[in-house]
Amino acid sequence: MALVVAYRRQRISESAETREQTKLRNERFGAACNQIGNESPTVRLDGVHALAALADEWSAQRQVCIDVLCAYLRIPYEPALESEWYLDAESEDLVRAVLRSADCSGVQVPSGKFFLSLARFPTGWISFDGMVVSGGEVSFRGARFTGGEVDLSEAVISVAPVFDEGEKPGLKLP
Repeated sequence: MALVVAYRRQRISESAETREQTKLRNERFGAACNQIGNESPTVRLDGVHALAALADEWSAQRQVCIDVLCAYLRIPYEPALESEWYLDAESEDLVRAVLRSADCSGVQVPSGKFFLSLARFPTGWISFDGMVVSGGEVSFRGARFTGGEVDLSEAVISVAPVFDEGEKPGLKLP
C-alpha cells in the first residue's frame, strides 16, 4: 500500500511540475510575441531571439514558435528612404558589422537584401565562395577590406554592381 501511495505522490508531483513548466513557457511565448510586435527594432530582435530559444527547448510547441517567426518575416516593410544609405534600423542586416572571419559560402540571394554596407573586414578569411545573387540586392558599398583574404571563387552575382563606381575594395581574387 505504501508503494502505491508513494507512486501516486510522485505522479502528482510530476504533473504539477509539468503544469508549472507549461505555464512558464506560455508566459515566455506571450512575452516574446509582445516583443515582436514592439515599435522598436531592437526590442523586436530580442523577441525573435527569445522565440527561437523557446522553440529549441519546447518541442511540443516548436512549430507554433516557428509559425510566429515566419509570420513576422512575411510582414511587409518599407524602409525609410530619407535615411543614410537608404537603410534604417529595421533593414540594417550586416551594415556596419566588423567581421574578422565569416563563411558566407553558398549563400543564395534570389530576392531580398544582403547588405554589408560600411562593414569592416580587418583580418581573417571571408568566404563568399559559391554565393549566388540572382534577383535580390547585395551591397558592399563603403565596406573596407583592410586585411586578410576574401574568397569570391564560384560566386555568381547577376545584379547591378555591388560596389560604388571607382571604389577599390582591396579584394584578393582567386
